[in-house]
Amino acid sequence: MAALTRRGGSPIEGAKVFDGESSYSLDFDRDSADLEALGYLVPNHLIRKAFYEVVSSQKILKFVLKVS
Repeated sequence: MAALTRRGGSPIEGAKVFDGESSYSLDFDRDSADLEALGYLVPNHLIRKAFYEVVSSQKILKFVLKVS
């Protein structure tokens, strides 16, 4: 997943989940889970670019763009 961070993604190293007004939280962190990251935040433009690269290489698809 190092490629994600090189291309602009950010690793999620921890998270806290709260329930309403409760002072308790459910805590997650990458160290206790023995993971490089819990997940990654990836900018939307990178997701769209990757999608376009895969879809545009498909011979069966045709892009139809209409601007009004």
